[in-house]
Amino acid sequence: MRSRGPAFDFWVAVQRGLDRTEMSLRELVDRSGVSATTISRLQTAPARDRRKRREIVIKIAETLNAALAEREPDAEPLFTGDDALQLAGLIESGEPRVSVRESILKSSEYDDRQKQALLVLLDGLDAANARVNGTERTERAG
Repeated sequence: MRSRGPAFDFWVAVQRGLDRTEMSLRELVDRSGVSATTISRLQTAPARDRRKRREIVIKIAETLNAALAEREPDAEPLFTGDDALQLAGLIESGEPRVSVRESILKSSEYDDRQKQALLVLLDGLDAANARVNGTERTERAG
């Protein structure tokens, strides 16, 4: 019997998602761009690279959500917010999520001009990450 890895609960949720969307593992591999070997490692293997595992979990969750939306347009997503990351053991349930933007705005260490400069820099970093990841970021400074 194979041991359960830290992402086993996520894997169970993925299996349920595959059933609900009537998608095969092969289709998930094709649509998500994540290899079958990598997906199967989610069941048992500890994360060697948490950042990479996080990206994989997000890709799989987004792929399953998109497949469900195609099949059942009015259905609630299979994964919302940080659900997938929690199930994969990448963040603790109830762990406070700290927004960099919110931290900058609440900080008493910087005046308004410095805060604005930091937010502009953050927007630039977010835009660069979005280009690399193929996503768009709509939140702006201020």
